[in-house]
Amino acid sequence: CDKEVVIEVDFACRAISAAEVYEEEERVHHDVRALVNCICRRVSDKAKPFVHLLATSYDIVDTANAARYRGAVLNVLLPALMELEKVLIELAIGKAESVQIGRTHGQHALPITFGFAMAGYVSRLGGCIVSLKKLVHDLRGKFSGAVGAYNASSFLLKDPEAFEVGILAKFDLTAAEISTQIVPPEAMTRLFSEIVTTMGVLANLSDDMR
Repeated sequence: CDKEVVIEVDFACRAISAAEVYEEEERVHHDVRALVNCICRRVSDKAKPFVHLLATSYDIVDTANAARYRGAVLNVLLPALMELEKVLIELAIGKAESVQIGRTHGQHALPITFGFAMAGYVSRLGGCIVSLKKLVHDLRGKFSGAVGAYNASSFLLKDPEAFEVGILAKFDLTAAEISTQIVPPEAMTRLFSEIVTTMGVLANLSDDMR
């Protein structure tokens, strides 16, 4: 398409509000269709055919989810966990000789040190941090069209897979090895499972501190 069309569609995308899209979704009962409709209302007839060309809804949804959840983990969750890990390391070293009662089955047991107790959490939380860093980079996107078979893009592009790679690279993502209408969900499930495990460590720490 012409460069002017790109500029026009980009401007329309930036002008749309979430409220506008939600209102349209109430009417059409489809999230991405609502977004496309809102964009199309703001562009010329020349630009309309290019708004959702080659794409299926979950090219947009799954790719956006991979990008935003990765961003949340890298920019919010992991920095917070790393700050806590530093505190625990400092406690483990600084309180290495501070004697306390050990416990088993909720009862007093042999003596340990507070630093030793904290070292356990350093290890456990550290393991979660390492796993999260790996899993968050396993998230994938897609731009392979309906049912993931590149049917539409094959009509217009010599190498639809290379086109997909180029689009996803803009979001620092790679393509799913094989996708259908959706990106296979296991990578996201594994990430969420590790987040749940991490929250379990934090709950355990909170309970011990209380």
